[in-house]
Parts: sequence; structure tokens; C-alpha cells
Amino acid sequence: MPAINQAYWISPSGAIIDVEQRHINTIISHPDKFGLNRTDIEKLYKKYKEPMGHEGKAREEIMQGLLKKGWVRLRYIARNDKWILQTSKLSSRVKDYIFDWAADLLKARKIKKYSEVLIMTDREEYNTDIDDIISFKAFESLERKYSAYLVTIEEFEPDYRDIVGLYN
Repeated sequence: MPAINQAYWISPSGAIIDVEQRHINTIISHPDKFGLNRTDIEKLYKKYKEPMGHEGKAREEIMQGLLKKGWVRLRYIARNDKWILQTSKLSSRVKDYIFDWAADLLKARKIKKYSEVLIMTDREEYNTDIDDIISFKAFESLERKYSAYLVTIEEFEPDYRDIVGLYN
């Protein structure tokens, strides 16, 4: 079953990268895998006057930048039997990558079927489990929830008097 420090990155192209110690250490050790270079990472740490690898403002800026570029961050909390999954946006592509990740690890018996999963996006947090990810039930309920927020262009007709009033 999952190791205590089990963690991954999923790239915007779907490649799964094992995290050796901490997510930031993996980025610093292999910046090219993340489309970064060591010099830029060092400059960012100097900007915040933090030592390389410190889990502070530089780390936060680096990791938020990766999430916005389509990266997915996964980490396992053994004491709670819980996975935390961070992504900027839960697009259909990201859902497919999460499904593939969960299915591959479940098949290899590296995760438990009913482990909790907390999905965190820029928009909200959502609790589910590995079984619901594998069966796509997790994503179906998310789609129903988000569909209430969708508005087509035809439905949206702005009141131009309000817009003109902004400039007067």
C-alpha cells in the first residue's frame, strides 16, 4: 500500500513524475522536466531571501506557476489515508490524467480503492475517493454541480446602458 511520503506530479502532457522527497525538491533537482531552469529558480529564491528548497514564498510562486500551466500535484497523507490533489482547473484532459493515474496505481496495488481524495482547484475543493475516480462518478457529480454556473452567449445580453454609464 502507499508509502508514507508517496507523492507525484502529473505534467500537462500526462506524464507522471515521482516525487523523491518534497515537490519543490523534485522541481529543483529536475527543472528541465518542468520547463524551468536552475538559474531562474535560484533568482526567485534570492528575490525572497530564502535558501534553496525552503518552503516559503519562492516555493509557492514556483508551484502556483506550474499549476496554472496545467500541472497536477498529488500527495498522500498516510495517517488520514487521504490523497490531496491540486490543479488549477479540472479540465477534461486533467480528469483523464487523474483517472489514468488512479487506475494504474490501483492495478499495481500502490493505492487503496476507498482512500479519500481531496480535489483542490482555483475554484473550490471537492471530496471523493479513488473508487469514484475510477468509476468517473466523482467527475459526473462535479459536472452536474458546475453546469448550474454555465451560461451561453445567447443567454447573456448585457444592458448597454449600464456599460455606458461606467464611462460617464
